[in-house]
Amino acid sequence: MSYSTGKVLFSLQRPASPLRFTLGANQVITGVEELVSDMRKGEIRNAIVPPHLSKRKSYPVGVSADSSLYYKIELVEIFE
Repeated sequence: MSYSTGKVLFSLQRPASPLRFTLGANQVITGVEELVSDMRKGEIRNAIVPPHLSKRKSYPVGVSADSSLYYKIELVEIFE
């Protein structure tokens, strides 16, 4: 995740463990839920998530509530 300036705010580049979450459980921001919901295993997408789709209860240091966020997401595995 980064700002439009390219400043990286968060990264799980391999070999780091993938982030696991359940769709519809509000474990990630709405923009990520929407992005991942129709992805296939192995697919990689770049996305711009506008502020209205990135609202959360608390923000990590350096993440502004009013900024668009840039994501590069690879769907590594689907668990059912």
